[in-house]
Amino acid sequence: MAPRDRCRSSREALAGFLDAERPALLRAYLARLEDAHPPLTGDPELRRQALTHAGRTIADVARSLRLGRPSACDDGRAGPGTSGAAGRLHPRVSLRAATCLADVTLNAASEYLAEREDGGEALGLVMRSLTESVLTRVHETALAYSSRLLHDLDAAYADERRRIARDLHDRVGSGLGVAHHQLELAEACRTDPAHAMNRVVLAHEAIQDAMVGTRSIVTGLHTDDQVRHLEKELARLVETVASDDVIMRLRVDGDEAWASGKVLGETFLIVREAVRNAVTHGAPGMVLITVDITPGRLQATVDDDGRGFDLDRALRSPGLGLTSMRERAELIGGRVTLTPVADRGTRVELVVPLSERRGGDRDG
Repeated sequence: MAPRDRCRSSREALAGFLDAERPALLRAYLARLEDAHPPLTGDPELRRQALTHAGRTIADVARSLRLGRPSACDDGRAGPGTSGAAGRLHPRVSLRAATCLADVTLNAASEYLAEREDGGEALGLVMRSLTESVLTRVHETALAYSSRLLHDLDAAYADERRRIARDLHDRVGSGLGVAHHQLELAEACRTDPAHAMNRVVLAHEAIQDAMVGTRSIVTGLHTDDQVRHLEKELARLVETVASDDVIMRLRVDGDEAWASGKVLGETFLIVREAVRNAVTHGAPGMVLITVDITPGRLQATVDDDGRGFDLDRALRSPGLGLTSMRERAELIGGRVTLTPVADRGTRVELVVPLSERRGGDRDG
């Protein structure tokens, strides 16, 4: 047999061997992976993805042997970049896995060709094909990983923009709205200088609160996310918002120690927004604020006897009030329910599940 024919025969024989022994090679590869990177094989989806890619790489090598040239990934099959699992695989881990596969495949090919003449060309082709196939798949994995990181980064930016919008609306906008309301009341009672001055003082305090909120947002410290005494903060809110035209009533039952500072802080902001909406848009004669705290649940309601509103229309409006309340409730694992009744008022209800563990985390 001519040397060229013997080389072709060795390549084809090795290709047949790799096809036939692919299951055994994959088992050996998986065993190496379990030693080299257990977390990869411990994740069912990543394990399946690794075996799929290894099987394709071995098929690439066998095809290269039959063609007499490297032909990695030229069959149009999807690479790891199209898989959600590949997006979670760090390129360094992918390279480590590829090294394990290359070792297993080269060792098997070397042992098979050890007693065959002119096997050097076939082994060299295996090495070139493995290199090309491995580099291609590692490149695709790196692209998928980078794409996932960019997606996560975009999501983080979107979350941060929503958080800033909530804080601007609830901490700055609400305070300025209260100040504006108090100044309107002061203007309306100019004939009573003492009463008007009291309203100006309350407006001044509301503006100071808005300034504190602005500084907190700018510095990112969020120092007033934590409310130490919810009842005191709500009592201060009632004092600030109440007027001759609106009767405000507050009742807080239960031990605030059952709720974390974060829960109390978000509860205050949600209740404050509900009260502001009632006074600003509902023209009520009375607003009732009720908070009940038990070891298992915090429930806060704001009831008013104003003119109510169309909930569907409000949800479609560009305002951030309702959206902000619901997002803040979700941040602490709760939910907000709005029940408007035309010409009969509105109820805003917040329910937050609690546990004994939360009570010990007053600062978290």
